Amino acid sequence: MIKHLLAIVCSLPLSAATYGGSYAGTLTSRPAVNYGFDFYYPAALSKPLSALHPGAKVKLQARFIWAGTMNEPVGTEQHAVVAFTQKGDPTYWRNASNELLWTHGAGAFVGEKGLSLELWFRNDRNQPGLHDDPPDAHSWDQFHNRCAYRVTVGATNNLCLSSSYDPNGYLTPTSFTLRKGIKYWVRVTLERHAANPAWAMLSADLVEETDTSATIVQSGAVNFLVDSIFPYANQAMEASVLRTPGPVGEDVTHFVAFDGGF
Repeated sequence: MIKHLLAIVCSLPLSAATYGGSYAGTLTSRPAVNYGFDFYYPAALSKPLSALHPGAKVKLQARFIWAGTMNEPVGTEQHAVVAFTQKGDPTYWRNASNELLWTHGAGAFVGEKGLSLELWFRNDRNQPGLHDDPPDAHSWDQFHNRCAYRVTVGATNNLCLSSSYDPNGYLTPTSFTLRKGIKYWVRVTLERHAANPAWAMLSADLVEETDTSATIVQSGAVNFLVDSIFPYANQAMEASVLRTPGPVGEDVTHFVAFDGGF
C-alpha cells in the first residue's frame, strides 16, 4: 500500500492546489508575521468531531521535504507538523490567508530529534476566554527519557513513555539526522477507545523515503482526554500543517498532505 501511495504522490506537482484527497503546498522558513511560524489548513482533509466516535479511527499524513542541497543536514532547531486541531482564541496569530493558529489538537512532527508527539491545549486561568492565557502543549521525543516536555514549564520528568510498544504510551528510539532533499512522511492516527470513550490514542509514524524504499524509522503513541484536546463540540478537527522558524534565508519546506493511505 505505501509503495503504491508513494508512487502516486511523487507524480504530484508541489504547488498550492487541491487534488481530491490530497493537498500540496509550501511552508516558508520565516514569514514576516507570527514570529516566523507558517501554517495552513487543508480544509478538504478535516474531519467532524463526530468522526472520532468510540472505536473509530481518523487518519492524516503529510510528506515534508526541506529544500536545499541533497542530504545536507538541517543544522538549526526546527520541525514540521501534521495534526488535527481546533481554534479557541480569536486574537491569536493569523497566517497569510487570515486563518487563526490553533489552540488545541493532537498531532506529530519531524525535526532534528526525529519523531515527536504533541498535544496542544490552553487552561483558562484568568478572566473567561483564552486570549489572556499562554499557549501550552505537551510534547514527547526520544530525549528527556521520553518524558513530556511542557511548553510553559520545560522538561517535566513525568508523563513518560516506554521505548517499545506499550498500550499506555511509547516512542521508539532511532539514530536520526534531519536532511535536506529527503522525503519524510509523518503519519497520524487518532483512535477513540471503545471501552473508555473519554480517552483516545494518538499514534504516529515517521517514514523516511528514498528512491528505492520507504522505511518506518520511528513509531509512538500517547493517550489523551478527548474533551481536553478537542473541547469545542461545534468545531471540526481541522487538518493542519505547520513549520517552525528556520534561519534567515533558509529555503521553504514542501509538503503533500493526505487523509489516509496507510
